[in-house]
Order: sequence, then C-alpha cells, then structure tokens
Amino acid sequence: MKLLNEILQKAYQFSPNKIAVQWAEQSISYSSLWEKSHKLAVKLQEQGLKKGQLVGCYLPKSIEAIISLFAIFKAGGVYVPLDS
Repeated sequence: MKLLNEILQKAYQFSPNKIAVQWAEQSISYSSLWEKSHKLAVKLQEQGLKKGQLVGCYLPKSIEAIISLFAIFKAGGVYVPLDS
C-alpha cells in the first residue's frame, strides 16, 4: 500500500508540469504542489509538530487546503478535518 505522499512524489518526479489539482478556475502542477507543501511541512516541524500528532484543519475546499493536507502528511502529522 502506498501513502498519498509517495503517490505525489512519483507524480512530481515523472510529470512535474501536469496539473495535480484543479479547483474552480485555479490549478496547480505537481511540482508546485510538492514544493509548496514541502515548505509548509518544514514550517510545521519548526513550530514543533511531532510524528503522529493530530492537526486540526479548518479550511474551505481549495487548493490551499490540499497543500495543507500534504504538508501535514509530509511533516508526520495526522490530518483531522474540522467541520463548521
């Protein structure tokens, strides 16, 4: 079984310029998704996120929400969606 981050990494390596996510009139390539989520993952770790720690995420459906989801996974956290 592959983790979502492993699938993203493979897509990033083989098709970096293809569209990874499209929402409304916005889109993001696999390379941008990989790089932005990596930067956010580093920030989360710098803020003290530990492996297995729960991370509540309250964001509307958006590309930023997908970036955040992957960043949490990359940083070792566990994504917990919050409903209003």
